Amino acid sequence: MTTTRVHLPAVAAAFALALLPTLVSAQPVDRGPAVAGAPARPVGPRPPERPPTARSWSGLVRFGNAYDSNIDQNETNHQAFGVILGTGVQYVDDPSDPSVQFTYETGLHRYGGTDRWNRVSHYARGQVTQDLPWRWAKLDVIGELSLKGTTEERELSNQANVTPRLNLRLSRRNRLRVLAAWRERRYDDAARDASNRYVGTEFSHRGGQGREWTIEARVERNHAASNRYDWDRFTWGGEYVVPLGRRGRLELELKYRRVLYTSRTVEINDEDVLRRDHRWTPTIVWRHAITPMTELRLGYTRDSRDSNDVRRDFAADQALFGITRRF
Repeated sequence: MTTTRVHLPAVAAAFALALLPTLVSAQPVDRGPAVAGAPARPVGPRPPERPPTARSWSGLVRFGNAYDSNIDQNETNHQAFGVILGTGVQYVDDPSDPSVQFTYETGLHRYGGTDRWNRVSHYARGQVTQDLPWRWAKLDVIGELSLKGTTEERELSNQANVTPRLNLRLSRRNRLRVLAAWRERRYDDAARDASNRYVGTEFSHRGGQGREWTIEARVERNHAASNRYDWDRFTWGGEYVVPLGRRGRLELELKYRRVLYTSRTVEINDEDVLRRDHRWTPTIVWRHAITPMTELRLGYTRDSRDSNDVRRDFAADQALFGITRRF
Protein backbone atom coordinates (compact mmCIF):
# COMPACT_ATOMS: atom_id res chain seq x y z
CA MET A 1 0.00 0.00 0.00
CA THR A 2 1.32 3.41 -0.91
CA THR A 3 2.16 5.56 2.11
CA THR A 4 2.50 8.90 0.38
CA ARG A 5 0.55 11.65 2.14
CA VAL A 6 -1.07 14.38 0.13
CA HIS A 7 -2.06 17.71 1.68
CA LEU A 8 -5.12 18.70 -0.31
CA PRO A 9 -5.89 22.36 -0.92
CA ALA A 10 -8.78 23.85 0.99
CA VAL A 11 -10.67 24.36 -2.22
CA ALA A 12 -11.13 20.57 -2.44
CA ALA A 13 -13.66 20.77 0.38
CA ALA A 14 -15.78 23.24 -1.52
CA PHE A 15 -15.94 20.96 -4.49
CA ALA A 16 -16.60 17.79 -2.51
CA LEU A 17 -20.34 17.78 -3.12
CA ALA A 18 -20.91 14.33 -4.51
CA LEU A 19 -19.60 10.84 -4.41
CA LEU A 20 -17.40 9.71 -7.32
CA PRO A 21 -17.79 6.00 -7.99
CA THR A 22 -14.72 3.83 -7.19
CA LEU A 23 -12.98 2.30 -10.12
CA VAL A 24 -14.02 -0.98 -8.63
CA SER A 25 -17.32 -1.89 -7.08
CA ALA A 26 -18.51 -5.13 -5.75
CA GLN A 27 -21.54 -4.86 -7.82
CA PRO A 28 -20.09 -3.96 -10.59
CA VAL A 29 -21.33 -2.07 -10.61
CA ASP A 30 -23.09 -0.42 -12.89
CA ARG A 31 -22.88 3.19 -14.15
CA GLY A 32 -19.15 3.06 -14.14
CA PRO A 33 -16.80 2.00 -11.37
CA ALA A 34 -16.91 3.59 -7.96
CA VAL A 35 -14.40 5.36 -5.80
CA ALA A 36 -13.56 4.13 -2.32
CA GLY A 37 -16.42 4.81 -0.01
CA ALA A 38 -19.01 5.20 -2.73
CA PRO A 39 -22.33 3.41 -2.43
CA ALA A 40 -22.81 0.33 -4.47
CA ARG A 41 -25.24 0.37 -7.30
CA PRO A 42 -28.44 -1.64 -7.69
CA VAL A 43 -28.39 -5.41 -7.95
CA GLY A 44 -26.45 -6.66 -10.91
CA PRO A 45 -23.91 -4.71 -12.91
CA ARG A 46 -25.21 -2.30 -15.52
CA PRO A 47 -23.50 -1.83 -18.88
CA PRO A 48 -20.91 0.96 -18.93
CA GLU A 49 -22.06 4.23 -20.42
CA ARG A 50 -21.00 4.56 -24.07
CA PRO A 51 -19.95 7.78 -25.74
CA PRO A 52 -22.35 9.08 -28.41
CA THR A 53 -20.18 8.01 -31.35
CA ALA A 54 -20.13 5.07 -33.74
CA ARG A 55 -16.58 4.08 -32.82
CA SER A 56 -15.96 0.63 -31.35
CA TRP A 57 -13.06 1.80 -29.16
CA SER A 58 -13.13 4.83 -26.89
CA GLY A 59 -11.16 6.23 -23.98
CA LEU A 60 -11.95 8.22 -20.87
CA VAL A 61 -10.33 10.18 -18.07
CA ARG A 62 -11.87 10.94 -14.68
CA PHE A 63 -11.14 13.47 -11.96
CA GLY A 64 -12.85 13.81 -8.61
CA ASN A 65 -12.63 15.47 -5.20
CA ALA A 66 -14.17 13.33 -2.46
CA TYR A 67 -15.09 13.84 1.19
CA ASP A 68 -16.03 11.23 3.82
CA SER A 69 -16.97 12.19 7.37
CA ASN A 70 -16.19 8.68 8.68
CA ILE A 71 -13.99 6.92 6.16
CA ASP A 72 -13.06 4.04 8.51
CA GLN A 73 -16.70 3.35 9.48
CA ASN A 74 -16.20 3.30 13.24
CA GLU A 75 -16.61 5.37 16.39
CA THR A 76 -13.52 7.50 15.67
CA ASN A 77 -15.39 9.46 12.95
CA HIS A 78 -12.16 10.10 11.05
CA GLN A 79 -12.80 12.67 8.30
CA ALA A 80 -10.89 12.59 5.03
CA PHE A 81 -10.69 14.58 1.81
CA GLY A 82 -9.46 12.81 -1.29
CA VAL A 83 -8.45 13.20 -4.91
CA ILE A 84 -9.16 10.50 -7.48
CA LEU A 85 -7.60 10.39 -10.96
CA GLY A 86 -8.60 7.68 -13.39
CA THR A 87 -8.30 6.61 -17.00
CA GLY A 88 -9.62 3.74 -19.07
CA VAL A 89 -10.72 2.26 -22.39
CA GLN A 90 -14.00 0.78 -23.61
CA TYR A 91 -14.88 -1.49 -26.52
CA VAL A 92 -18.23 -2.45 -28.09
CA ASP A 93 -18.52 -4.59 -31.21
CA ASP A 94 -21.65 -2.75 -32.42
CA PRO A 95 -22.46 0.59 -30.72
CA SER A 96 -26.10 0.47 -31.90
CA ASP A 97 -26.77 -3.08 -30.63
CA PRO A 98 -23.73 -4.48 -28.79
CA SER A 99 -23.29 -8.19 -28.20
CA VAL A 100 -19.72 -7.92 -26.86
CA GLN A 101 -18.51 -5.16 -24.52
CA PHE A 102 -15.30 -4.63 -22.59
CA THR A 103 -14.12 -1.97 -20.13
CA TYR A 104 -10.83 -1.43 -18.31
CA GLU A 105 -10.12 1.39 -15.87
CA THR A 106 -7.37 2.23 -13.43
CA GLY A 107 -7.42 4.90 -10.76
CA LEU A 108 -5.07 6.69 -8.39
CA HIS A 109 -6.61 7.42 -4.96
CA ARG A 110 -5.03 9.83 -2.49
CA TYR A 111 -6.54 10.95 0.83
CA GLY A 112 -5.23 13.42 3.38
CA GLY A 113 -4.73 12.26 6.97
CA THR A 114 -4.80 8.52 6.20
CA ASP A 115 -2.62 5.98 4.42
CA ARG A 116 -5.04 3.06 4.39
CA TRP A 117 -7.10 4.33 1.45
CA ASN A 118 -4.16 5.54 -0.67
CA ARG A 119 -3.81 3.08 -3.53
CA VAL A 120 -3.94 2.33 -7.26
CA SER A 121 -7.05 0.36 -8.24
CA HIS A 122 -7.81 -1.67 -11.36
CA TYR A 123 -11.15 -2.71 -12.81
CA ALA A 124 -11.98 -4.88 -15.84
CA ARG A 125 -15.44 -5.84 -17.08
CA GLY A 126 -16.61 -7.94 -20.01
CA GLN A 127 -20.15 -8.62 -21.18
CA VAL A 128 -21.59 -10.97 -23.80
CA THR A 129 -25.26 -10.62 -24.81
CA GLN A 130 -27.23 -13.29 -26.64
CA ASP A 131 -30.66 -12.89 -28.22
CA LEU A 132 -33.08 -15.69 -27.34
CA PRO A 133 -35.68 -17.24 -29.69
CA TRP A 134 -38.27 -14.93 -28.16
CA ARG A 135 -38.05 -11.27 -29.15
CA TRP A 136 -38.93 -10.20 -25.62
CA ALA A 137 -35.99 -11.97 -23.93
CA LYS A 138 -32.21 -11.63 -23.86
CA LEU A 139 -29.49 -13.37 -21.90
CA ASP A 140 -26.19 -11.80 -20.96
CA VAL A 141 -23.21 -12.91 -18.93
CA ILE A 142 -20.94 -10.42 -17.18
CA GLY A 143 -17.44 -11.09 -15.87
CA GLU A 144 -15.57 -8.65 -13.64
CA LEU A 145 -12.18 -8.43 -11.97
CA SER A 146 -11.13 -5.72 -9.52
CA LEU A 147 -7.89 -5.10 -7.62
CA LYS A 148 -7.75 -2.76 -4.62
CA GLY A 149 -11.39 -1.85 -5.13
CA THR A 150 -14.20 -1.48 -2.61
CA THR A 151 -17.00 -3.89 -1.81
CA GLU A 152 -20.59 -2.89 -1.07
CA GLU A 153 -19.49 -2.67 2.58
CA ARG A 154 -16.84 -0.12 1.55
CA GLU A 155 -13.97 -2.44 2.38
CA LEU A 156 -10.79 -2.84 0.32
CA SER A 157 -10.47 -6.18 -1.46
CA ASN A 158 -9.59 -8.01 -4.66
CA GLN A 159 -12.60 -9.57 -6.31
CA ALA A 160 -13.75 -11.68 -9.26
CA ASN A 161 -17.42 -11.89 -10.32
CA VAL A 162 -19.47 -13.85 -12.84
CA THR A 163 -23.09 -12.72 -13.28
CA PRO A 164 -25.60 -14.26 -15.72
CA ARG A 165 -28.76 -12.16 -16.26
CA LEU A 166 -32.06 -12.90 -17.96
CA ASN A 167 -33.70 -9.72 -19.29
CA LEU A 168 -37.43 -9.81 -20.09
CA ARG A 169 -39.40 -7.08 -21.86
CA LEU A 170 -42.88 -7.34 -20.33
CA SER A 171 -44.30 -4.42 -22.29
CA ARG A 172 -43.18 -1.27 -24.06
CA ARG A 173 -42.46 0.42 -20.73
CA ASN A 174 -41.85 -2.44 -18.27
CA ARG A 175 -38.77 -4.62 -17.86
CA LEU A 176 -37.94 -7.53 -15.54
CA ARG A 177 -34.45 -8.82 -14.85
CA VAL A 178 -33.55 -12.04 -13.01
CA LEU A 179 -29.92 -12.61 -12.11
CA ALA A 180 -27.50 -14.69 -10.10
CA ALA A 181 -23.86 -14.14 -9.22
CA TRP A 182 -20.76 -15.95 -8.07
CA ARG A 183 -18.06 -13.87 -6.40
CA GLU A 184 -14.65 -14.58 -4.92
CA ARG A 185 -13.18 -12.00 -2.55
CA ARG A 186 -9.66 -11.75 -1.15
CA TYR A 187 -8.65 -9.45 1.73
CA ASP A 188 -5.42 -8.54 3.50
CA ASP A 189 -6.80 -10.59 6.41
CA ALA A 190 -6.92 -14.16 5.04
CA ALA A 191 -9.60 -15.14 7.58
CA ARG A 192 -12.02 -12.90 5.68
CA ASP A 193 -11.42 -14.43 2.23
CA ALA A 194 -14.82 -15.54 0.99
CA SER A 195 -16.95 -17.14 -1.68
CA ASN A 196 -20.15 -15.19 -2.16
CA ARG A 197 -23.37 -16.16 -3.96
CA TYR A 198 -26.58 -14.28 -4.55
CA VAL A 199 -29.79 -14.27 -6.57
CA GLY A 200 -31.86 -11.19 -7.27
CA THR A 201 -34.48 -9.52 -9.38
CA GLU A 202 -35.15 -6.00 -10.69
CA PHE A 203 -38.31 -4.47 -12.08
CA SER A 204 -38.12 -1.18 -13.98
CA HIS A 205 -40.72 1.12 -15.51
CA ARG A 206 -40.01 3.82 -18.08
CA GLY A 207 -42.47 6.66 -17.82
CA GLY A 208 -43.02 9.68 -19.99
CA GLN A 209 -40.51 12.49 -20.51
CA GLY A 210 -37.55 10.25 -19.72
CA ARG A 211 -38.57 9.36 -16.17
CA GLU A 212 -37.72 5.88 -14.91
CA TRP A 213 -38.02 3.99 -11.64
CA THR A 214 -36.58 0.64 -10.54
CA ILE A 215 -37.13 -1.62 -7.54
CA GLU A 216 -34.88 -4.52 -6.60
CA ALA A 217 -34.53 -7.41 -4.16
CA ARG A 218 -31.64 -9.76 -3.50
CA VAL A 219 -30.73 -12.69 -1.24
CA GLU A 220 -27.04 -13.30 -0.60
CA ARG A 221 -24.85 -15.79 1.28
CA ASN A 222 -21.21 -15.27 2.27
CA HIS A 223 -18.92 -18.21 3.15
CA ALA A 224 -15.59 -17.03 4.59
CA ALA A 225 -12.38 -18.81 5.58
CA SER A 226 -13.34 -18.11 9.20
CA ASN A 227 -16.98 -18.72 10.14
CA ARG A 228 -16.83 -15.49 12.12
CA TYR A 229 -17.40 -13.74 8.78
CA ASP A 230 -20.18 -16.01 7.48
CA TRP A 231 -23.46 -14.18 6.96
CA ASP A 232 -26.72 -14.01 5.04
CA ARG A 233 -27.83 -10.67 3.63
CA PHE A 234 -31.14 -9.40 2.30
CA THR A 235 -31.17 -6.26 0.15
CA TRP A 236 -34.11 -4.12 -0.94
CA GLY A 237 -33.73 -0.97 -2.98
CA GLY A 238 -35.35 1.56 -5.23
CA GLU A 239 -34.19 4.22 -7.68
CA TYR A 240 -35.94 7.08 -9.44
CA VAL A 241 -34.39 8.97 -12.37
CA VAL A 242 -35.80 12.20 -13.77
CA PRO A 243 -34.36 14.46 -16.51
CA LEU A 244 -33.34 18.00 -15.56
CA GLY A 245 -33.27 20.14 -18.67
CA ARG A 246 -31.88 18.94 -21.97
CA ARG A 247 -28.51 17.80 -20.63
CA GLY A 248 -29.02 16.82 -17.02
CA ARG A 249 -30.70 14.24 -14.84
CA LEU A 250 -31.34 13.64 -11.16
CA GLU A 251 -30.96 10.18 -9.61
CA LEU A 252 -32.54 9.33 -6.25
CA GLU A 253 -31.73 5.99 -4.66
CA LEU A 254 -32.53 4.28 -1.37
CA LYS A 255 -31.06 0.94 -0.33
CA TYR A 256 -31.67 -1.14 2.80
CA ARG A 257 -29.57 -4.16 3.79
CA ARG A 258 -30.18 -6.60 6.62
CA VAL A 259 -27.22 -8.80 7.58
CA LEU A 260 -27.63 -11.93 9.73
CA TYR A 261 -24.39 -13.48 10.98
CA THR A 262 -24.58 -17.26 11.26
CA SER A 263 -21.81 -17.79 13.86
CA ARG A 264 -20.66 -14.42 15.18
CA THR A 265 -22.19 -13.56 18.54
CA VAL A 266 -22.50 -10.52 20.75
CA GLU A 267 -23.26 -10.45 24.47
CA ILE A 268 -26.55 -8.78 25.39
CA ASN A 269 -27.82 -8.91 28.99
CA ASP A 270 -25.30 -11.65 29.83
CA GLU A 271 -26.52 -13.77 26.92
CA ASP A 272 -24.72 -14.55 23.66
CA VAL A 273 -26.90 -13.82 20.63
CA LEU A 274 -26.11 -13.78 16.92
CA ARG A 275 -25.08 -10.42 15.54
CA ARG A 276 -27.63 -8.54 13.40
CA ASP A 277 -26.94 -5.42 11.32
CA HIS A 278 -29.25 -2.99 9.53
CA ARG A 279 -27.81 -0.59 6.96
CA TRP A 280 -29.54 2.33 5.22
CA THR A 281 -28.00 4.14 2.25
CA PRO A 282 -29.90 7.03 0.61
CA THR A 283 -28.13 8.70 -2.32
CA ILE A 284 -28.80 11.71 -4.52
CA VAL A 285 -26.77 12.36 -7.69
CA TRP A 286 -26.98 15.13 -10.28
CA ARG A 287 -25.37 14.59 -13.68
CA HIS A 288 -24.93 17.23 -16.35
CA ALA A 289 -23.48 16.87 -19.85
CA ILE A 290 -21.23 19.91 -20.26
CA THR A 291 -20.54 18.71 -23.82
CA PRO A 292 -21.59 15.49 -25.59
CA MET A 293 -18.32 13.93 -24.36
CA THR A 294 -17.88 15.61 -20.95
CA GLU A 295 -20.02 14.89 -17.89
CA LEU A 296 -20.16 16.65 -14.53
CA ARG A 297 -21.35 14.68 -11.50
CA LEU A 298 -22.32 15.96 -8.05
CA GLY A 299 -23.67 13.68 -5.35
CA TYR A 300 -24.30 13.02 -1.69
CA THR A 301 -24.73 9.77 0.28
CA ARG A 302 -25.70 9.13 3.88
CA ASP A 303 -24.43 5.72 5.00
CA SER A 304 -25.47 4.36 8.40
CA ARG A 305 -25.35 1.01 10.20
CA ASP A 306 -27.36 -0.01 13.26
CA SER A 307 -26.24 -3.23 14.98
CA ASN A 308 -27.03 -5.17 18.14
CA ASP A 309 -23.25 -4.93 18.63
CA VAL A 310 -23.20 -1.23 19.48
CA ARG A 311 -19.47 -1.05 18.78
CA ARG A 312 -20.31 -1.53 15.10
CA ASP A 313 -22.78 1.34 14.83
CA PHE A 314 -21.68 4.19 12.59
CA ALA A 315 -22.92 6.97 10.34
CA ALA A 316 -21.08 8.75 7.55
CA ASP A 317 -21.72 11.59 5.12
CA GLN A 318 -20.02 11.22 1.75
CA ALA A 319 -19.82 13.82 -0.99
CA LEU A 320 -18.01 14.25 -4.27
CA PHE A 321 -17.43 16.45 -7.27
CA GLY A 322 -16.39 14.56 -10.40
CA ILE A 323 -15.78 15.13 -14.12
CA THR A 324 -15.52 12.44 -16.81
CA ARG A 325 -14.14 13.21 -20.28
CA ARG A 326 -14.57 10.68 -23.10
CA PHE A 327 -12.66 10.67 -26.37
